Amino acid sequence: MPDWRWTNFPVPEAHLILGAAGVGLGLLWPFQLGWEGPWPMYLGLALAVLGVGLIIWATASAGTVVLADPNELVTTGPYATSRHPMYVGWTLAYLALICILDSAWLLILFPVLALWINSESAREEQRMVEKFGSRYIEYQARVRRYL
Repeated sequence: MPDWRWTNFPVPEAHLILGAAGVGLGLLWPFQLGWEGPWPMYLGLALAVLGVGLIIWATASAGTVVLADPNELVTTGPYATSRHPMYVGWTLAYLALICILDSAWLLILFPVLALWINSESAREEQRMVEKFGSRYIEYQARVRRYL
């Protein structure tokens, strides 16, 4: 297993801010989806496991590369099938919170999260094109942005 860089493991701002806002709103003004039975909890736990697993795999695959300012392209592990596996993992964790907390607020904020992440991904990709040129453009052509 490659060296681990904890700096590659931060929660994206969008997930942190909107997640905290959704949980905070839920504490101040409870607004539940009203799902019944154990299935939302099971689904939430499954999404959490998948999300955290993907985050760990992506972090391990990056090895010593600093993802915020990489000196080389990471194209192995989950980066072979997704240009942004960390965002996918954190989004799965966010969806897990919706299910586990039965939170309508988190669900309402989800489209904002999706737009924010998509915008951030596009900015990151522009920086990668500027830094790596045709190598990154070829990577974009063969690997999907998310799934």
